Amino acid sequence: MIKNLRESFDMIDTPEQITGDWVNAALRRAGMIGDSEAASIQVQVVGTETGFTSSLARVELSYDKPGTEGPRSLIVKLLSPPTGGTGPSWRC
Repeated sequence: MIKNLRESFDMIDTPEQITGDWVNAALRRAGMIGDSEAASIQVQVVGTETGFTSSLARVELSYDKPGTEGPRSLIVKLLSPPTGGTGPSWRC
């Protein structure tokens, strides 16, 4: 079962802030990777059509240890800041 990810993680605002360290922290917090780490990540922004009220990014993952049972891809949803402002949108 996935734990509550909204407790005590760094907030990010943009897909550019999705890093290996951030992904590893989120997956560890959720109890999904143990002591393994994402060895590489590739971030692709998706859903850029008009009408979306958030930013979506697909994250492709590979791990440092063969047989790691963590996800091979994730979707990260980030709230779009209000017009004319910025602010934290999601905590991992």
